[in-house]
Amino acid sequence: MSCLRGTDSTAAGIWAAEHRSNWSSSRSDHGLSKLAYHAAVAGQAVFTSQDLRDHCAAWIDAELPAGVRRQLHRTINEGRSGRVLAGLTLLLALCGWIGGGEEGARRAVVGCLPAPAAAGGARRSMRQRPDARGLTPLDAPELYALVSFICQRAGLRHMPDLYVLDAEEGMNAFALGTPDDAVVTLTAGLLRGMSPAEVAAILAHEIAHVCNDDASKMAVAASLQRAIQVASVMTLASLHGARRAHPLAWLPYSAPAIAELLCLGLSRIRELAADAFALELIGDAHTLAGALEKLERHHTGTKGAPFAHASDTALATYLLSHPATEQRVGFVRDLA
Repeated sequence: MSCLRGTDSTAAGIWAAEHRSNWSSSRSDHGLSKLAYHAAVAGQAVFTSQDLRDHCAAWIDAELPAGVRRQLHRTINEGRSGRVLAGLTLLLALCGWIGGGEEGARRAVVGCLPAPAAAGGARRSMRQRPDARGLTPLDAPELYALVSFICQRAGLRHMPDLYVLDAEEGMNAFALGTPDDAVVTLTAGLLRGMSPAEVAAILAHEIAHVCNDDASKMAVAASLQRAIQVASVMTLASLHGARRAHPLAWLPYSAPAIAELLCLGLSRIRELAADAFALELIGDAHTLAGALEKLERHHTGTKGAPFAHASDTALATYLLSHPATEQRVGFVRDLA
C-alpha cells in the first residue's frame, strides 16, 4: 500500500495541465478534477502502522531473518518519507499554479525551502534554556558510556551532547539537531522512573532520530506546510472576483488541511523508523516494548493495561503525530 496513492498521477496531471489552454473542454475539466481528487485524498491515504504490520506478518510467514526484516522496513519507510515530501511539494506547486500558472508554481516551490541550519544551533538552543543542565562524563559516567556505545553501534561520528531537565517530573526525552550537531535531552522523571535498560532503549530511539536526520526532514515538511498555507491564501485572493470560476478553486480551501495530515503522517513514519533502528542498536525488543508501555502508562495515567484508552478510529489515527503505542509495541515485537 503506497503512502501517497496517486502521487505519480498527480505529477503527470500537473505537467499536462500546464500545457493545456482550453479550460472549457470537458476532457480538460475531467483531468483537472481527477488531479484535484488525487491531491485531496493524499491526506487520507497517509501511511499508518497497521500497513507496515501487514508487511511484517508477511515477512514472518516467509521466515525472513529479523535483520533482513528490519532492513526491508527501513527501505520501505525511507521511500514513504520521500513520497510524503514529494506530495507536499506537488500540493504547493498546484496551489501556486492555480493562482499564477507555471510561473506561480515555480515561485511557490523555489521560495519555500528553509535555509541550512547554522552550525551548532542545537547545542546553542539548549544552552539558552535555563531549565536544562548539560551533563559531562564526570557528572554521569555510566550514561555517557552507554551513549558512546550506542553511537558506535549506530556509526554516528559525533556523539550528541547530553542534557537533563532537573525540574521536569514527567517522563520524556527528545533529540535536536543533525548527525554532526545533535543534543539528546532527558527529563529527571524519566531517569528516575525507568530502569537502566529502559533508559538505554529510549536513548537508542533518540539517537536513531539523529542518525536518520529526522529533524531536517521534519523542518523541510514544516516549511512546505507553511508555504502551502501562504500560497492557498494568495491563490484565493487572486481568484476572488474572477469572471470565470476556476475548476480547482475549491482546492486552496482544502490544501492546508491536507498538508497538515501529510506532516502528521511523516512524523508517524519517522517514529516507526526510529523504533526499528533502536531495535537494531540494542537488540532487545522486550525492553524497548516495555519502555514504550511504561511511557504510555505514565502519560495516560493508567495503572493496568497500558492501552486501555487507545483509540482505534481512523480519524484519530490520522490526527496523531506518533503511532498509537499499542501499534508501536506490536510492530517492535514483529521485527524482533
